[in-house]
Amino acid sequence: MIQDLISEKIKQFNSIDFLINENSIFEIIMDSHLSPIQKQVYIKLFIKNDIATLIYHFNKVMNNNYHEFLQSITKYLCDKDNYNYDDILRIISDFTQPIYSHLNPDTVIDFDGNIYKTVKIGTQIWMAENLRVTHDINGKKVNHEFFGDDKTKIMYGAYYGQFALESDIAPKGWRIPSLGDFNELKSFLMKKYPEEENIWKTIASNVLWEKSDIKNSIGYDQKRNNITGFNLYPAGYSNSVGNWNNQFRHANLWTSTTRFKTNCDQYYRLSLASDNDYRIIDYDHAYYGFNIRCIKD
Repeated sequence: MIQDLISEKIKQFNSIDFLINENSIFEIIMDSHLSPIQKQVYIKLFIKNDIATLIYHFNKVMNNNYHEFLQSITKYLCDKDNYNYDDILRIISDFTQPIYSHLNPDTVIDFDGNIYKTVKIGTQIWMAENLRVTHDINGKKVNHEFFGDDKTKIMYGAYYGQFALESDIAPKGWRIPSLGDFNELKSFLMKKYPEEENIWKTIASNVLWEKSDIKNSIGYDQKRNNITGFNLYPAGYSNSVGNWNNQFRHANLWTSTTRFKTNCDQYYRLSLASDNDYRIIDYDHAYYGFNIRCIKD
């Protein structure tokens, strides 16, 4: 049996203190979203390419270094069997995401191996960080932009336009939120925090916003912000020619809901500003680059 082969392979490499045993690996594979044929293919691939070395790299998953793990294991397989990098990245990403999610239920991983914290607000579970993925779930590159240094890229995330909104870029089991999802969030916040005159302060980060003297605005008394843990930074946006605008002043999150179809579609978005005491859910052309915050299905 395949499970016996996995067990035998692991026993051959007993010098490493494994943090995952063969039974949990097998069970997670079999409980995953994969089809029966895919499950067999992935398990055989796992065995074929030296299970001991592969499980050694799984220790990096346990230590929250998933991105490093994904890159190292992909390189290992490419060097060993001359696989195409993009093909093997897709296989390993598909295979390991459910394992990592099983072991770390308060996080989610995208195709590229970026790890995101999550937050539950009412009945909704949201990413607590902006999306940074550069491929869809099939490994196809999607148009995006980053600005600033590596720390800023992690904090603000990527900026996406229409092509990304029409692609499957959310991790499996997640989606780009609809206008209805944001309206549900709004309704919950109004009921949960009736004393808060500007409910959107509850999801805005408590740092980096341009200071404002307007009472109850996002930029006013920022230590009151972010009591939900949603932690939305003022990332600004990318304009139609790719320039970075209004960082520290604005935050914009796309929805998946279109207003109407044109040469460049208009999508609804959530827009916060440092000097306003209200939020705007409006719409804009998708040639602008805004951020995306995924929600769990």
